[in-house]
Amino acid sequence: MNTFVTVEVAGCAAIIVLSVPVLAAQASQAQEHEHAAADMAAKDTAMMAARTTTAAAAVVTEMVTQRRAMRDSMMKMQDGMMAHMMEHMQAGMASMAMCPMMTPAGDTKH
Repeated sequence: MNTFVTVEVAGCAAIIVLSVPVLAAQASQAQEHEHAAADMAAKDTAMMAARTTTAAAAVVTEMVTQRRAMRDSMMKMQDGMMAHMMEHMQAGMASMAMCPMMTPAGDTKH
């Protein structure tokens, strides 16, 4: 019986000794997988940040374009109004009273 136990213990020891490199390789693969997953998550986060920045830049650019167009339109309108008022000033005060632009909004009586 002693010999049987010794053989069993020796067999178990051999299995353990032979299993250690396999277990170490599995642990190494698990760590590599975790690092790869962490790298992928970091790349995803960076990509989302880049898309967000790009989207924000596009919105700001569009707002600036619209603002410039609105300002240019307002400046043209102001220049036109000033020229119109100068014509009335040269023609006299009576011409302002006759001008449809000088009537209050909604008042169409003449």
